[in-house]
Amino acid sequence: MKRGEAFARASLFVGVFLLVVTAIMLAWAFCMAGRVAAPQTSASGGPTAGGGGTDAAGAHAVIDWAYWQSANEDVVAWIEVPGTAVSQPVVQARFADPRRYLAFDVYGDWNPFGCAYVDSGCDRGIDSRNVVLIGHNISFPPAMFHDLELFHDSAFARSHDVIVLHTPKGTRRYRVAGVDTVPGNEAVKRTAFSSEADFRSYVRERLLACDVVLPAAGEALTPEPCYVSKKGEGALLSLAGVREPEEPASAAVGVTRMLTLCTCSYFENPADERTLVYAFPE
Repeated sequence: MKRGEAFARASLFVGVFLLVVTAIMLAWAFCMAGRVAAPQTSASGGPTAGGGGTDAAGAHAVIDWAYWQSANEDVVAWIEVPGTAVSQPVVQARFADPRRYLAFDVYGDWNPFGCAYVDSGCDRGIDSRNVVLIGHNISFPPAMFHDLELFHDSAFARSHDVIVLHTPKGTRRYRVAGVDTVPGNEAVKRTAFSSEADFRSYVRERLLACDVVLPAAGEALTPEPCYVSKKGEGALLSLAGVREPEEPASAAVGVTRMLTLCTCSYFENPADERTLVYAFPE
């Protein structure tokens, strides 16, 4: 057999092998993606496929807590951002294995899509001063926290500024206050604070650094709300005009709790970015 023919056959074999492996991996990924959308309950109490249950008003998911907590005792909440693909269970990461849910799903099985989780540093879990929720930035189903990137458009952020956190004790609503993009190796997350003043100082610091700042409900940044994008284009302005950069700090005065949604970063390159969305309770 000529060398050229042998090389061609070897190349064909490798190509077919790679196609088969790719097909198997895609099929596996599709099956694993479907696991996140396990049954919740409908408004009438019956099971629904694909996690499509809504409340009586048809606005929000109705969660079958008995199902989810029997599947995994670490399940503590369900995060929902209306108008986006973000709607999924949230687990509490454990201090002994803080990064586990980057590579394990809500059922505790190995899964590269991971699962949205509360940072292990939140010592009071979803009742912490700064509740940090982390999820992968994946551009195909399950999208996880990928849609958080959309909040860098100030117009999108304004029209999608509600975040809903369902818990076994009730539903909490938050208003988006700011959006930021940071390098993956930049340490901006804080979960422990020495005092309320220390926490408010942190909130001030983070708002000042944000690319997009919006007036959170009940914590208007100015008498007449306006929307400012410091880095992006197409900033939305009220008749009052553009705020000075230091003005967002005024929002921290009455804030005692904050929700931070964070896309993960693999730290493979300092330029790898993560998106941070800050929200205050209504």
